[in-house]
Amino acid sequence: MAKGIPIRPPEYIYRHRTATNFRNRRYNHTTLNFPPNDNNEGLSCRRIALSDYHLAAGFSDGSVRLFHLPTSLHVSTFHPHQRNHFGQYSRAVSGIFFTDTRLVFSSFDGDIHVASIHVPGALRRAHLGDVVTDGVLLDFTGSNRWWIGLYAGTLSSCMHACINKGTFTFSNQFI
Repeated sequence: MAKGIPIRPPEYIYRHRTATNFRNRRYNHTTLNFPPNDNNEGLSCRRIALSDYHLAAGFSDGSVRLFHLPTSLHVSTFHPHQRNHFGQYSRAVSGIFFTDTRLVFSSFDGDIHVASIHVPGALRRAHLGDVVTDGVLLDFTGSNRWWIGLYAGTLSSCMHACINKGTFTFSNQFI
């Protein structure tokens, strides 16, 4: 074994540089501007998600706004079709995540929406939620392969995972 300077993995170097920037108070920030034609009054940001090139912000009205980070420009706003079964707060965004080419987000009423990052305004409902049967979708995350949601309000199940179009339910006994 050769002696000398130890080799550091790239993640260690990245984390060390990030910590040094915070310690030395070196950072850049910018204000993200909303499009002037959007009705932004009374909106409250509920969830955010970050990828290498995009920032997604989910709001209390159920809309998600997508921003391109290198340019700080607004890319698109996604407005899903709202059902409002249990008032205005049931449509608030409860989770957001990015896949390679898509943005996936959910609302408290259990609806899951999929939008293309590269096609502005292209949005479809991937799952129709049922608050009475499943409960309120409190948190939601996933990856390219699976989605998982944390539900409240039901005794029989509190987590639902969707893996390769199959649905698995985890009951309270496992938590």
